[in-house]
Amino acid sequence: MAFCQPRYSKEEFAQRGDLIYQTQIRPQVEANNQGKIVAIDLETGDFEVDAREISACNRLEARHPDSQIWIVRVGSRHVRRFYEAVVVWDGDYLTIPIDEADSESLVGMSLMEGYQLTVQVFEEGSVEIRKVSAV
Repeated sequence: MAFCQPRYSKEEFAQRGDLIYQTQIRPQVEANNQGKIVAIDLETGDFEVDAREISACNRLEARHPDSQIWIVRVGSRHVRRFYEAVVVWDGDYLTIPIDEADSESLVGMSLMEGYQLTVQVFEEGSVEIRKVSAV
C-alpha cells in the first residue's frame, strides 16, 4: 500500500469509518460475510470485502490509490485478535502480547519447521540454523 498523509485526526478517522460502515455498507454485507474484512475508502465510501485484510485493502487501493482505508470485521467489534504468550528471555519468564496476523507465513518461516534459529542481535552477531530432533 502506498503511504499518504492522513486527512483526518485519529478520532475523525474512526468516527467517519464507523459511520460509513453502519449506515451504508453493513446492510449490504452482513448477511453473507460473517467474519470477513471490509476495507472502506473514507473519501468515496467505496469498499471491498475479503477473508484476508491485505487482499481487501489491495483491491480497494488499486481502484483508489490515495485512499484513506478504514477496516472492520463483519459481525465483530474487533478486526484483530490479541493473545499473550510466556517466553523465556535470558533466563527470565516474560509475558508478551501477540497480534494475530491475517497473512500467510512470513517469507521462509515454513522452511524453518524442525529447525532452531539462534540470532545474536548485535553488530556482527551470528545467526545459526540447526536441525532439532523431535521430542
